[in-house]
Amino acid sequence: MLFENFIILGLDISTQSTGWSVIKYISENKYKMIDYGTIERNGMDIGETLVFFENKLKQIIETYHPNGISAEAPFVGANKLVIQKLSMFHGVMQLIAKKEKLPITYYAVMTLKSKVLGGIKAKNEDGTKKTGKEMKKEVADKIIEIFGKSHFLKEFNDDVTDSISACVTYCIMNGEPVEKKKKKGIKKH
Repeated sequence: MLFENFIILGLDISTQSTGWSVIKYISENKYKMIDYGTIERNGMDIGETLVFFENKLKQIIETYHPNGISAEAPFVGANKLVIQKLSMFHGVMQLIAKKEKLPITYYAVMTLKSKVLGGIKAKNEDGTKKTGKEMKKEVADKIIEIFGKSHFLKEFNDDVTDSISACVTYCIMNGEPVEKKKKKGIKKH
């Protein structure tokens, strides 16, 4: 349950560049941007990267004292190596959150897009299917519209706007996860 001045840490975790953002929930449909950035891998091996990621994430939490974490749910293709590495980063986040007694809510990437945009239109006006890049731009534009261009004075990228969309979705969903719909007609005995 959200309350006034609830602080949310949004994360878009990846093996190369993790986007993070911190926003404050003021009231329904009103949020304040506190800060954002990225945690970059910068050529380190996986062990060094995990330690670096842990230290940066702890530093962000110690600086901003969030009340909860909203993260983009991991989405990977068939590359087993990427799945293994991504799992390690999420494990570090889970460990830190548990130690800090911070609840984590995951949202699927399409849920983030849908909630921020108020629904997804998969086709352009000319009838062509939108590309992933076009959808990311649409989300980024909406994020800038929500917070105002003046809050984006330092550099940002898709990882940052995805982390902000995780925060906004958390607010829209009142911190609750998306419930999966149960299939009708199939009973397990």
